[in-house]
Amino acid sequence: MSSERSPASTKEAQPVGSGDGPLTRAFAVAAYPVLLTVAIGGGALLVHAEVPKARVLLASFSFMIVSGLLLEWVLPYSRERDTKPSSAIEVVNSVINVVANSRLFGPLVTLGAMRLAVALTGQSGLMPAEWFGPWWMQAIVAYLLMDLSRYFIHRAQHRIPALWAFHKVHHGVQKMRTFNIQFSHPLDYALRNVLTFGLPVLLGLSEEAIVLSHVMQHAIGIPSHYNVRLRFGVLNTIFATCRIHRWHHALDLKDGGDANFSNGLVIWDRLFGTFHHPNDRQGPDEMGIDEGPARSLLATVARPRGRATAADTGRLGLDRGVSGGLGPEVPGVADGEQSEHALREHWQPSLGFHELAGVGIGEVDPELSAVRDE
Repeated sequence: MSSERSPASTKEAQPVGSGDGPLTRAFAVAAYPVLLTVAIGGGALLVHAEVPKARVLLASFSFMIVSGLLLEWVLPYSRERDTKPSSAIEVVNSVINVVANSRLFGPLVTLGAMRLAVALTGQSGLMPAEWFGPWWMQAIVAYLLMDLSRYFIHRAQHRIPALWAFHKVHHGVQKMRTFNIQFSHPLDYALRNVLTFGLPVLLGLSEEAIVLSHVMQHAIGIPSHYNVRLRFGVLNTIFATCRIHRWHHALDLKDGGDANFSNGLVIWDRLFGTFHHPNDRQGPDEMGIDEGPARSLLATVARPRGRATAADTGRLGLDRGVSGGLGPEVPGVADGEQSEHALREHWQPSLGFHELAGVGIGEVDPELSAVRDE
């Protein structure tokens, strides 16, 4: 409901260019590749030195968060001041997700993957790790596997109503910044970020490789939410930089809000036709969704409530104006009701899954209960 949305919290900054000093221009170009090199290279050295994996991951994560905060202070994309309630909610929610990920969901997924591999092959992995080369090559395989699966899960979160009900907590943010890369409903966060952890374990890749693949995920994924105006150049065609991912959070779907699903390598968006990168602009005019951001911490962790809106049909690809929609007009349905009709029709095969997700059908749309009972 657009009436609930607060004013846009982003003001497009001018890119670093001729109006800036030579040191600023050089810094804007060098910062991102240096950051990637230090983060991934440093992580590889720590793994090779047999530093405990928990310490490696904590160091990697902390380095990327602190680096983002410093870069946002030096070269911010948006200088709009954050509201204290919104900032506090994002920080506390992010802490909840990180702790739940590392202490609960992650270990459960890893254990489940190992048990599945043992059940299938009698060994701790489906294949010998040596088949994939040395541990650092295995890390690349692990990262590619996790990144590709995360891309498809993310697309599903924008197409399946039950998943979107959880995922739109993350899209409620109206300004991208370092801390809200982790801002999500815990179940949404676990699905997109934790479920993929089990794939390299199931495959049988070495522990060193898996740890380094998570370091790579930190190094490449966390900067996608940085509130910075660096110059990425050709790296925009390889990585989902904040310049690229910014469009994914656009309020207007025509501005890229239904594109750029990758949080790592943009090769997946390019391969599957979801890449969006206007060269003449730094980012969308507004970010977020019509409903606006979550107003309380409880709203970010409770099961989704509320009625699905007409705006959701666009996000779910159910209207006629978005790629991936349901196709031609429905005979006998007025133009203004086409999207609502598509929403109800699309919900029918998803009703059972939606109930498993813990969202009452009647809470989303009372009319859907009638559809189910017919």
